[in-house]
Amino acid sequence: MKGRIPQAFLDEVLARTDLVELVDSRVPLKKSGHNFSACCPFHNEKTPSFNVNQDKQFFHCFGCGISGNAISFLMEYDRLEFLDAVDDLASTLGMEIPREAGTAEVPVSSDLYDLMSEASQYFQQLLKKKADGGKGVDYLQKRGLSGEVARDYGIGYATNKWDGLLKALGGSSDRQQKLVDTGMLIKNDNGKCYDRFRERVMFPIRDRRGKVIAFGGRILDQGEPKYLNSPETPIFHKGRELYGLFEARQANRKLKNILIVEGYMDVVALAQFDITNAVATLGTATNEFHLQQLFKVVNEIIFCFDGDKAGLAAAWKALEIALPLIRGDRLVRFMFLPDGEDPDTIVRAIGKDAFVEQQNQAVPLSQFMFKHLELGNDLATADGRSSYVARIKKLLEKVTDPVLKELLVTELGERVHLSTDQLNQAMKIEKSKVQQSTNRISGKPKTITPMRMVIGLLVQNPTLAKQVNDTQWLEHVSQPGAPLLKAMLEMLHSNPHLTTGALIEHWRGSDEHRQLTTLVSWEHLINDTEKVVTTFCDSIDKLFTEIKHIRLDDLINRQKQKLLSENEKLELKQLLSGSF
Repeated sequence: MKGRIPQAFLDEVLARTDLVELVDSRVPLKKSGHNFSACCPFHNEKTPSFNVNQDKQFFHCFGCGISGNAISFLMEYDRLEFLDAVDDLASTLGMEIPREAGTAEVPVSSDLYDLMSEASQYFQQLLKKKADGGKGVDYLQKRGLSGEVARDYGIGYATNKWDGLLKALGGSSDRQQKLVDTGMLIKNDNGKCYDRFRERVMFPIRDRRGKVIAFGGRILDQGEPKYLNSPETPIFHKGRELYGLFEARQANRKLKNILIVEGYMDVVALAQFDITNAVATLGTATNEFHLQQLFKVVNEIIFCFDGDKAGLAAAWKALEIALPLIRGDRLVRFMFLPDGEDPDTIVRAIGKDAFVEQQNQAVPLSQFMFKHLELGNDLATADGRSSYVARIKKLLEKVTDPVLKELLVTELGERVHLSTDQLNQAMKIEKSKVQQSTNRISGKPKTITPMRMVIGLLVQNPTLAKQVNDTQWLEHVSQPGAPLLKAMLEMLHSNPHLTTGALIEHWRGSDEHRQLTTLVSWEHLINDTEKVVTTFCDSIDKLFTEIKHIRLDDLINRQKQKLLSENEKLELKQLLSGSF
């Protein structure tokens, strides 16, 4: 699945996807004139300002300014990465993502995902059939789990046989090798294969698309290891995945927050009490990638730790990782449990409502940071306050959000009885200036130049490209926007059926993409089709004249310095005669 996706494939996916149908499947749309409208799913509003244009295959909210095509919508609404959004659209259309040749990365065979799905079904069937005398069912019942939770999380059972999975799925040497590749079988030095997971309750680990990529097995009785995870494979990297994230998103269309707990049983035990916002790392500490992934799903993350020394140490590591990632409305809080307790035991003891209340009372990151660093520092003394400030300074250097940094410095000043300016000077922290955010709702460009007019009309009406026969006159033009206009025209000459949504996709991830997205929602108040064509042609003429004069002045200056080549002399002669 790795490698670069050909642009032609993205064009085809967008051409075959009806944005109105896609959005309407998640946000009910109503016909509103030429467009379709709804209350924006990305911010709270009472009056619909979210519009979808079927011709342009583009959406825009006049309230919060968000806009884009089908890929952009899935990335925002379903909180998917770019590749996952493309894969989702392609799968719906029955298309398989190709990869460009010549990349260093090798595509992963879809057979590996298929085999993992078969393995998951195999383990679930063994649990339903009560294999080994129902040991798996007995264990889950002792832990208080219902059949519904086991079903929702795909929980299964692996018997004590060394070749149970091998015989069920490893029908050929090729399939056996792929089961080895996915970590489901182990091959010894003699080349013989046997099952990795035996006599364990099996928890399938799903990626963000819901595909099974690995397993975690919990031993039934005593023994080591208590939890056994799949090894690293071509489709599973434990430092990049979270158990229960797919299930949490399935159970909650709009997640308010996510609770990070320690293990699989904590996740499913909470689900038993209808608390379905929990996830767990896979034998690793929470890392930056995990938090980045979660912040694409929710704006608030709550860490759940034991209140003992080890729990506090783990919480502190999590704080240090989270600090650089907090900005805007992102929140991180900490929930500490009584010593010796875990989410499973606590929720059974106090019930759902009390547990959720404790979750809602979780300690904010800043409060935990200040309180934790007070340990060992007597703030009643000058020495204690000085040491305290020095330790805080190291953490403030990690903070990237200027507003958060200002607020933390202010709170620190209140704790050590110093003004913000005194602290900034003492710690030599450059006073942060809150940058004024650009207005996302901008309805029009700052200045209506001929170049902006041409590009704006063209991105909104790609068929206008046929009004321009060639792009030679844009060669060697230093004027801002000229390279973009030239690329757009050449692209539309080669692909005349591109919609607005497909056109801007060619610039995703670049500054030009942001500029084009702004221009798509530009209200130029030219509604008549003929007038749009006339205005475009007039703007092209003005732009051509403007560029010609700039080029003429440049060539005349070069002539005075005797720097003209033979071709430039001919070009100057043509410009002066008006025959260019």
